[in-house]
Amino acid sequence: MSPFLSPDSFVRTRLAAVFFTAALLVSVSMGISGAHAAQPNEFPPEVQKAVNEILASRDTGKAIPSKAVLDEFLAYATSPLVRSGDFPAKRKEGHGIIWRSSIKQPMATTLRYLFDPKIPSEIAYPASVRRQNWHPGSDILTLDPPLWEQLGKHADTPLVLRGVETESITPDTFSSSFYSYTQDRLYILTEYQGTQVLITASWQKGKSDVGRKATPIGDYDNWDFVYSDAAGTLASGIGWADTYMYAANAIIVFYEEAPGSGVTRYTIFKWLDAGWSGMNMVKQEHLTAGAERSFAGLKAFLESPALPPAEEIAAYVASLEALDTDALRARFKPYSLKVSEAAANDKILQSDDFQKKIANGSYGDNLSREEIIAAMSVNWIKGKLGKPQLAGPLE
Repeated sequence: MSPFLSPDSFVRTRLAAVFFTAALLVSVSMGISGAHAAQPNEFPPEVQKAVNEILASRDTGKAIPSKAVLDEFLAYATSPLVRSGDFPAKRKEGHGIIWRSSIKQPMATTLRYLFDPKIPSEIAYPASVRRQNWHPGSDILTLDPPLWEQLGKHADTPLVLRGVETESITPDTFSSSFYSYTQDRLYILTEYQGTQVLITASWQKGKSDVGRKATPIGDYDNWDFVYSDAAGTLASGIGWADTYMYAANAIIVFYEEAPGSGVTRYTIFKWLDAGWSGMNMVKQEHLTAGAERSFAGLKAFLESPALPPAEEIAAYVASLEALDTDALRARFKPYSLKVSEAAANDKILQSDDFQKKIANGSYGDNLSREEIIAAMSVNWIKGKLGKPQLAGPLE
């Protein structure tokens, strides 16, 4: 221990060094690109004004920024001068990051898979989202025609959608904790200089549930995670810490690389306040690592040559939702048994926190039907993409 640190300061420093990048998920889309060192920077005044106006548009009935203000923001968000890994100035929601990359799919295809409410985010973001669902009354649930069929129709008058969603995330690589939270969402579909653009904004509603312990089976990129009910972390020396996501917001811009191109680019502006005892422990390097992991999963999904039709994915999820809970648990049983078997070679899974939930093939008996559907959906998409499945197809 450094002689310059009190015991409490040492703990804070230790926690900060290992703390998580939670909330960089589907719903907070990031991307994969080479990050570089950068100092926090102020936005140009016109961009700061636009960012403030977008983030002030949270409440239903609140007017979105004018088209002129949105265009000022989009000029910046789509500029090649904005680089992945740039750090925007800190906001009250915490430290921030700018992240950008591209998806080798046309804009319409990207929207078809990412913004169809019949395709849950755990399928599109298997590395970072455990479960996502829209609340009744959210505009996207009843939009007709659907979002991807609205492209090209809102050059002058943007389409505005609002909604509320609940999301649970996979364990992060720093604390191995997972979190659940609710957030408001805003979608603005428009055009900028002849290209199709979707702006999304999100705001976390209150602090998250307490962080709970979870762990992957094998590597994180296997997308197989086991979730306990025990609060705390798996980070050495701080397993006792009750951690929370206190505040988060993001603005994400999806746009065509060029009109009619087969590539969708995106730029993300994300701020996060998370930690313990009200202290924000999130640093930019945590946000960067979370972006890389989240979008490795997204790109593995969307850019796979074996990507199944969106209709097939939606039909599979609907087939699971049509089963009663006993039938779901019976179909999930082989997976539960494999989780128990994995504990033989995994000291974390041998701990009481996990054994209470997984012993003797009982994992599925201790999950909700929504959690079972989410795990089965990820297992199914792994098979479709040619990734090894933990327990086979579960048919």
